[in-house]
Amino acid sequence: MRKIIDNLKRKTAATVMLVIMMIVLPFNILTLIMNRMAMDNVIESARNALKIASGNVMTELEGRMSASQYLIYNVYKSDAHFQALCSAKQYDDTYTKNRIQLFWKMEESAILSGNSDAYFIYNPRFDDLILMEKSRYFGSEVERQFVYKGVHGNFYTGCHLYSFHGDDLLLIMFDLNGTRMGSWIWLDNYVKELKKGMEFDTAQFYFTEAPITDRAKEMVSVHEMGKRYGVSLVGNIEKKDILGNMSILNRVMKYGVVLSFMLIPMLYLVISWLFLRPLSVLSKAHKKIQGGDLSYRIIEKAPFSEYEASFSSFNAMVAMIRELKIENYEKEINSKELELSNLQLQIRPHFLLNTFNLIYTLVQENKNDAVEDVIIYLSDYFRYLFRDNSKLQLFPKEQHLIEGYMKMAKIRYPNSIEIDYSYDPEIMMVRIPPLLIHNFVENIVKHVVHVGTVTHISIVGEYIDRMVEFMIMDDGQGMSEEAVRELTETMKNGKNTGDHVGYANSYQRIRYFYGEDGDISITSDEGIGTCVTITFPYDLEVDDDNADCQ
Repeated sequence: MRKIIDNLKRKTAATVMLVIMMIVLPFNILTLIMNRMAMDNVIESARNALKIASGNVMTELEGRMSASQYLIYNVYKSDAHFQALCSAKQYDDTYTKNRIQLFWKMEESAILSGNSDAYFIYNPRFDDLILMEKSRYFGSEVERQFVYKGVHGNFYTGCHLYSFHGDDLLLIMFDLNGTRMGSWIWLDNYVKELKKGMEFDTAQFYFTEAPITDRAKEMVSVHEMGKRYGVSLVGNIEKKDILGNMSILNRVMKYGVVLSFMLIPMLYLVISWLFLRPLSVLSKAHKKIQGGDLSYRIIEKAPFSEYEASFSSFNAMVAMIRELKIENYEKEINSKELELSNLQLQIRPHFLLNTFNLIYTLVQENKNDAVEDVIIYLSDYFRYLFRDNSKLQLFPKEQHLIEGYMKMAKIRYPNSIEIDYSYDPEIMMVRIPPLLIHNFVENIVKHVVHVGTVTHISIVGEYIDRMVEFMIMDDGQGMSEEAVRELTETMKNGKNTGDHVGYANSYQRIRYFYGEDGDISITSDEGIGTCVTITFPYDLEVDDDNADCQ
C-alpha cells in the first residue's frame, strides 16, 4: 500500500488532482463556515434585541405591580377609612361616608402613581364593591361584573393572568381580614408596543404562567421570566424573517459547493490538456533521447508559446547532439577525447532535469516571463556547450552563462542567493574548459542553497605570473575535515560514480588539459562555508597568437 502511495506522489497528474482538492475543499468549507457564522450572528443579534425588549417590559411590569402591592398594603395597614369599612357593623351613613372618602383617596393615589389600570375593594359582608378604573369600555358595568364574578370564585390570592373580552390582564389580589383588595394592569398595550418596536413582521409576544419547554427550531424564542410574580413574557420571531435573503444565499452557496466538486474532473481535464500533456510530451522525448534514439523529434503542437519554444529548443538540442555525435564518429577521435566528452556529459543530467522541473513549476504558477527567461538561458546553455569542437572557450562566455544560471536560480530560490564576482583584467582573456566554473556554482545551488536562508556566493579570478587561480566560495553549512578529506580522495582517485562524480570529472578534465600543473583543492569549515580553488598554468601571449584557431 505504501508503495502505491509513493508512486502516486511521483505522478504529476495525481499531484495536480491533490492540489486542486486542497484548494477547492478548504475554500468551500471556509465559505460555508463563514456564512453559517454570519447567519448565527444575525440570529443572535435578533435574539439579544428580543431579550432586551422583553426584559425591559418585564422590569417595568413588575415595578408597577410592586408599586400597586405597596399601595394596597399601605391602605390595609394605615388607612382609617379602610379600617372603618372592615369593622363596620351595618351599611349606614357612616359606612357610606368612609366608603366615599376611601374611594376618592385611592383614586387620587392611583391616578398620581399610574401603576395599575384599576383597583378594587370588595366587602363580602355587605356585597359592596368599590372599583377605581381607567375603563376602556363604555361604562364600567362590564368590569364590575368581571370583578364580582372573580371575587366569588375565580380570583385567588396572589398574581394571575386573566383574559377579559379577548384582552389579557395581570391581576394581583389579597384577602385582608375578610376584605378583598386587588388591582390589575392591561397587557395588550405592552404587546402592541413590543411588536411596534421590532422590525420583523413575524414577531409575536404573549404572557404566560406556564413554563416553556418546547421551542420550534424554525423560531427564535425568548422566555423572559418574572422574578416575583410567576409571570413570564414569551417572544417569537421566525428565523426566515430574521435572515431574509441570507437563507437563500446560504442555500445557493451549498449548491455552489456541490457544483464545484462536480466541476473538479472537468477542471482537471482542462489543466491536464493545457499543461500536463505538453510536459508528458517533453518527458517522453527525454526518455527517447536517454534511450539513444537521436532521430526522435517532437512533432506535437504546443498549446502555448512557452511550450512551443521548449519543443523547438529540445529538437534543436537533439539535432545538435546527433550532428556532434556523427561528426565525432567521422573524425574518429581518439579514446581520450571520447572519454573527455563522456565526462562532460556526465556532469549535466541533474541540471537538465532540474531545469525542466523548474519550467514545469513556473508554468503551473503561470509565470510566463520567468519561463521565457529559463528557456532563453537553456538555449544559451546548449548553444555554448555544442556550438563547435573547441575544447577551450574564452572565460567571458563562461561568465555570461554563469550569470544566466544565477538568474534562473534566483527564480527558483527567490531572495535566497547573493553572488559577487571579482576578476583580474587578464582573466577576461583566459580560455577554460566549458562549464568548468559553472559546474561548481551549480553544485552550490544544488546542495547549499535553501529557501528561507540567504546564501552568499563569491567567484574570484586571479592571474599572476602565467598562473590562473579561480576560487568558488559559499557561506553554507560547510563540511568537516573528514568529509573534505574523503571528497578530495574520491575526486583525485577518478571515481566517476556517486554524489561526487562532478568533482572527479572536473579534476580529470583539468589534468587532461594542463597535466600535473593543473589542480583542484577543497577547503571547508563547518558552519562557515566551503571554497573550491582551481589552479592551472596559462600563457596569454601564446593564446593571443592562436586565438583564431581556438
